[in-house]
Amino acid sequence: MVVVTGAGAGIGQGNAQAFHAAGGRVALADLRKDAVEHAAAGLGGERTFAGVVDVRTRNRCRLFFAAAERALGPVTIGRGQRRHLSELPGARHDRSRNGTA
Repeated sequence: MVVVTGAGAGIGQGNAQAFHAAGGRVALADLRKDAVEHAAAGLGGERTFAGVVDVRTRNRCRLFFAAAERALGPVTIGRGQRRHLSELPGARHDRSRNGTA
């Protein structure tokens, strides 16, 4: 399962779309509930999980990851720019800026 932060719009949404199009299970995270739910619905709802999370808060990240894993299975890639993502057990965090993971 891939976790994409900032998935409600822009580059984050594009990353979520690309991983989903490649057959991945995608957990979309964003600060804006309406935006992230709309982005997940645009992917068809299968193999997706959407949630609101502030990645600056470690506990919120842990809660998001736990809910996403219950819905989609274990995390294999965390896609975002905050250090809390890389601190979660079992998650490989990609800090690149070129959009590849």
